[in-house]
Amino acid sequence: MTDRSTAIRAKIKEFLEERLQKKLKSNPETWIADAVQRVDQIQQVTHAVKYTHPDARATNLNKHGNPMAGDLLIGTHSLGHGATLDVAGHAGALDVYNPSCHLSGDEDRIRNMIFQAAN
Repeated sequence: MTDRSTAIRAKIKEFLEERLQKKLKSNPETWIADAVQRVDQIQQVTHAVKYTHPDARATNLNKHGNPMAGDLLIGTHSLGHGATLDVAGHAGALDVYNPSCHLSGDEDRIRNMIFQAAN
């Protein structure tokens, strides 16, 4: 490894450690209060516009399809209500959604509590 690459790695490690320490020092109550303020900047969606094109300007959808379409057509309705939702919106607010995705058992309940607290 060259001296330059060692120096770059050291800077990256320093940057990440600094960010980690800030997060470790944060108070959960403070984070939750802040999350409630930021949750309006993201949406739970089944059809994100950005999947189609990164510069797309349109409305994201949270639709589980038309169950009346039946079995002859394949679409979102084929997945039923068990389809996993995704999140779209301001990247700075995505941490509001991510922690609830990593909790076992109560994902939907916790995620919905955060989203409902903002409404």
